[in-house]
Amino acid sequence: MNKYRLYFIERGHITAADAFEAVDDGMAIAYLETRRRGRLAELWCRERIVRRYTQDADAATTPESPSR
Repeated sequence: MNKYRLYFIERGHITAADAFEAVDDGMAIAYLETRRRGRLAELWCRERIVRRYTQDADAATTPESPSR
């Protein structure tokens, strides 16, 4: 199991956080979808950002992995 942190953001500040475990990114994103309700949010796994939701309720970005 991987440890994830879900942050909800308002006016540039974290207003709520939720720590949870999931098998993989897909399951963590599914959990995020049940909790987000159109809010700005970031999903992290340790120091790696998995998904970021911007002000547009349907816009999600998945940052690219760094080149190795």
